[in-house]
Amino acid sequence: MYFGLSTGIETGPYTEKLTNQYYELYWEGIVFYLGLDEGKPTMQALLARLDAYATDEELVDLIRDLRGNWVLFLFDILRKRWFVCSDHSHQNFLFFTSTSVSNSFLRLQSEQPDKANVEEDALLTYLYCGHCYMKSIFYSNIQKLDYHDYFIIDETGIKVSSKKLRDCFTAKDRKTSFVKTLSTLFSSLSKHRLCLDLSGGTDTRALLLALFHLGIDFDVATWGDRTYSEVQIATKVAKLVGKNLRFADLPKEDMSPDDLKSAWIACDGLSLALESYKFEKWRAHFGYSITIAGSAGELYKDGGWYRAALRNCMYLNGQERFIKQLFDSGEMLWEGMPLEVFESILAPQYRGRIMIYLKEISQRLIKQYSEYPILESSDRIFFDFSINRLSGTGNSIIPRYLPLYEPEMINIGVSQPPWKRLSHNLYRQECGKLNHEVAIVETDRIGLTLSHKFVDILLESMRYLHAYASEKLGNGLPSYKTPNRNNTVILDYLMNHEDIQNGIDNLKDRGVLNNNVTKLSLNPSLAKRLASLYYLMS
Repeated sequence: MYFGLSTGIETGPYTEKLTNQYYELYWEGIVFYLGLDEGKPTMQALLARLDAYATDEELVDLIRDLRGNWVLFLFDILRKRWFVCSDHSHQNFLFFTSTSVSNSFLRLQSEQPDKANVEEDALLTYLYCGHCYMKSIFYSNIQKLDYHDYFIIDETGIKVSSKKLRDCFTAKDRKTSFVKTLSTLFSSLSKHRLCLDLSGGTDTRALLLALFHLGIDFDVATWGDRTYSEVQIATKVAKLVGKNLRFADLPKEDMSPDDLKSAWIACDGLSLALESYKFEKWRAHFGYSITIAGSAGELYKDGGWYRAALRNCMYLNGQERFIKQLFDSGEMLWEGMPLEVFESILAPQYRGRIMIYLKEISQRLIKQYSEYPILESSDRIFFDFSINRLSGTGNSIIPRYLPLYEPEMINIGVSQPPWKRLSHNLYRQECGKLNHEVAIVETDRIGLTLSHKFVDILLESMRYLHAYASEKLGNGLPSYKTPNRNNTVILDYLMNHEDIQNGIDNLKDRGVLNNNVTKLSLNPSLAKRLASLYYLMS
């Protein structure tokens, strides 16, 4: 959807609408009140609860209770003004300029008079990590609305106000059940055809155990060829609960020259997830209305951010050390790379620039999060910064729902004591006990299981500590994953696609890349980023 001060509302192919004598309500995505069916029944309830003269505070109170992955445009007919916001867990995004608002970055980008006039800091950070973490979203006049805020639009312009969301990282409630809270959320999705992304890891295994125990109807699918370790683990797990795993075994004949740009458009011009695009396009043929993913599992176990914070708890400057370690490893920006690799492709005048930007971001994070205890700050930084990254709404093929992003769920994860986060003991105690036969199947997380039995936890804790020590000594972690042949198909496709060379030439002409860069010197991530920037600036 789009709203321009001079043009008004512009709906899209996924927009739904309800009206009464006082309000016009437009929305996209997955939206529900707890206990009410998703979509129109929830939106009808919202309109029914709205008084003709509802104040901003009363309206925000009603909006705060909505859950899901959504964006909403509400027109107050009597006062001739718009209320615009997205969900409370940054599953969907809103972008704005001084004269327009949209949940599509590409819609605002289309209004740019000079599409090649991209901010250099945004260009370099995107090239480094595949996401735009800067205040300006590629262009100086386009910004992202923080998920804590909403817009009021009237004849005076576009104003930003706070939703005053409850801080789910502060209120500690260790008694709320992970499984029961999922039950409350998924009760609103009962009319949908659901498909869970089932990997070889712990997060989606925990979701499968919980949803199956709750009697929720869903299918399972994953990306990978039949010999890939994640497919083999997921196949075994699926069979134990009577399900057939769907997996996308990608032949090179299925790759079209148009796929690269189509994947960029599907990601709203904010990233280029070619593998995900091919997977979702294939999965769409089965008629699913919502896909479920286990993203943000790091808040429920000892992910990289939490482990880095634990290592630095005893230092007086622990916050600074923790943040520096995440930047040095590339984890902070999620898909970063060794700086020496990145700088080797840059023209001399740009070498060192990324260090300036990373230092600025690092100092900003230290200033913003130093008031919190280090373990709490690691969770806040993970959710509010590292994965609060722009990668499109995901609604271009099948709407995607991320239950572990919901505030109720986050509060459960971050409320756990460290011993329950380590070795994913929360998942073991809440989900592993529901079906031991499924829980005992080894995951690709160094072969750990979700068993809740004391002997298994003890033995696996020893394996966990050994792996951790090995990692600290620089020996690396043992690999429990085999190569995914689909990725080989993708790599061959990228290295033979003309837009990769166009992307190289684009940044060479701009003076960003050095003249020695060729297709053969790129990894797949860099190749896709160069193509993305070529499409963006063309």
